[in-house]
Amino acid sequence: NQQLILGLALHNIPITIAFVSLLKEHESQAGKKWLLLFLFSIMTPIGYLSSYVLQTYGLHNYEVFSRLAFALVIGIFLHISTAILFETSEHHKYNKTKVLMMACGIVLAYLIS
Repeated sequence: NQQLILGLALHNIPITIAFVSLLKEHESQAGKKWLLLFLFSIMTPIGYLSSYVLQTYGLHNYEVFSRLAFALVIGIFLHISTAILFETSEHHKYNKTKVLMMACGIVLAYLIS
């Protein structure tokens, strides 16, 4: 669980930077921007706490629910990552650098697990 929390925290750093950049471009009141940033910042802890509460205090078949939730999240991550890989190059083609980075990612994931 600690690895998952650390991974989420590290993953949220670039997302937060992008989110703040978008908020700065949006012409709305500063209070609304701070509220949106606050809501964004508490989403992960609320998700973790709700999962803990559901697991501890009575969601029957929690393992099935957990597997379904992880499958959904992994699917979203795969969709986003493949969209980024294909959409950032001309004519949506791979180049040697992308293939090398994917191979390094696979090797790194294998070594970590």
